[in-house]
Amino acid sequence: MDIVTGRDVESIDETRFLDALIPYSTVLVDIGCGDGAFPYRLAGAQADLFCIGIDPNRESMAEYARRARRKPARGGRANVLYVVAAAESLPPELRRSAHLITVNYPWAGLLQAIVTGDPLLGAALDHLAAGVCLTQILLNADADVEGLPPLTPDTIAETIAPVLADANFRLTDCDWLPPDRRPRSRWGGRLVRGSHRRTVALRAERGDVPPASRSLLDGAFA
Repeated sequence: MDIVTGRDVESIDETRFLDALIPYSTVLVDIGCGDGAFPYRLAGAQADLFCIGIDPNRESMAEYARRARRKPARGGRANVLYVVAAAESLPPELRRSAHLITVNYPWAGLLQAIVTGDPLLGAALDHLAAGVCLTQILLNADADVEGLPPLTPDTIAETIAPVLADANFRLTDCDWLPPDRRPRSRWGGRLVRGSHRRTVALRAERGDVPPASRSLLDGAFA
């Protein structure tokens, strides 16, 4: 599995990856993490949570990967990791690792897969999710993407519920994100703060998700 360490990329095997998880009871995987600000910030806010950012663009994650490797006094995060991968080709080392999965304001192919009910989404969730897992997806409802239907809670719920069911997830909530809730992602914060853009927020659960997991995801908002 290839991880970003700053300017460089190195490969780690499953043993080294699993060893890194040992001190933590909960693992969050952020699909399409972009610059990596969201897993970095959440790892700083939740010291008992191990956060993994995934994106195919290694350069976009370089800055936050470099910050994460600093000493703790200078903003280092031992509980965050950045993986170079696309949603359609996830590393086998990540299989069944996630207790929490997030997708924050996807675009391009990942957005289209979610909005159109592409099985790619279900396959990615099934690959990553542990037996008990909570997933949260935030969508920019005002995204102007040619060929995509209007993004509303109703249209998203209708499209995504069957895909989630195929991955043994049940849709538990799909609604507009309240305007006072600002995601810790840098891009999400820009979309929500000081604008009239709307966000569709959905959550889905696999297995009997404990209240503590829901509380951890509530920490995804500043």
